[in-house]
Amino acid sequence: MNLFMKTGLIMLLVLTWESAQADKLADLQAEMDELTEYVMDLAQQAIDLGEDITALKRENAALKTELSQQIVDARNRAINAQGTANDARYRANNAQSTANTAVSKVNSIKFECVSGSGVLGKASKWSPYATCPNGYIVVALARIDLHGNEYDNNSNVNDFICNHNGCEAWCVDFECTVVSRCCRVVHK
Repeated sequence: MNLFMKTGLIMLLVLTWESAQADKLADLQAEMDELTEYVMDLAQQAIDLGEDITALKRENAALKTELSQQIVDARNRAINAQGTANDARYRANNAQSTANTAVSKVNSIKFECVSGSGVLGKASKWSPYATCPNGYIVVALARIDLHGNEYDNNSNVNDFICNHNGCEAWCVDFECTVVSRCCRVVHK
């Protein structure tokens, strides 16, 4: 194959790759524009009505964005899997990382996320709700720490639930600490 043919082939490959990247970028931009418009409308409603963050929590439950779907998917995978506290932390960190990546792509708003304070749940009972600081809403589970023997096969999380009240967990045979992941909308 001569140099001219090699150069032409390389140029064709580069143009094909650039075209595919441009299509992906256009799709991502359309999704980001839709998400941005929806979140901006929601934030403006909260400001106009003068409601506190509790009202934003109720409205947030109705959001059908890629961000909330990724969080729900990660939470559902964690609910369906009985594993160790390390598995739950790993999934929560992945959900947080995914959420942070999606949030960073929104041009006109920013999500600020923190971990709430931990609550102690008794063994084989629902823990109290782990809530968020004032001005933040619950978006996911941040962490569950089991206080039992890490080598005990009976040490696990049976279930956890996050809603507008906070996150709670049912830890089998051992006490556990539950922490919610909390976010708020901050305008740039």
